[in-house]
This record gives sequence, C-alpha cells and structure tokens, in this order.
Amino acid sequence: DECFYNGQKVKFDLFRLLPLAGLKVCVTGLNDPEDRESLPGHISALGAEYFKDMRRGQCTHLIAKSAAGEKYKCVRFYSSG
Repeated sequence: DECFYNGQKVKFDLFRLLPLAGLKVCVTGLNDPEDRESLPGHISALGAEYFKDMRRGQCTHLIAKSAAGEKYKCVRFYSSG
C-alpha cells in the first residue's frame, strides 16, 4: 500500500522465485560431455541444487535420458512403496 500511495514501483526482482527453487536434482544417462558439463549450471541457474551422485533422502528429482540405468532403477525401487 505504501508504494501505491507514494507513487513508487515495487522491485519485483527481490521477490522472484526461480522455477526449480527448492528442488534437489540428479541427472543420469547423458553421454554427451557437453551436456554433462553444461546441465549442472542450467539446473542451478533455475534455482535447483545439483547432485552428481544420487543421494537417498536428499534428491527430490531425477532427470533421465531414458527409463534405464542404475539411478533410474534405484528411484523406481525406493519410490514403489
């Protein structure tokens, strides 16, 4: 209200929430070295925390190139109930 009455604009950048804020991400199945090198920076820039190794109880999301591999199998096993 104070900004409105004083004719000031609110600086929304101070309150911006990044799209992946709060997520803890691990990646699997990337064979291209360029992708493996650049993806952690992109993940962090979008607000998530990147983990090279999957950590049970800490990682909230797995980005997988395909539905295969040890990390994927582990997630399926632990999330099945």
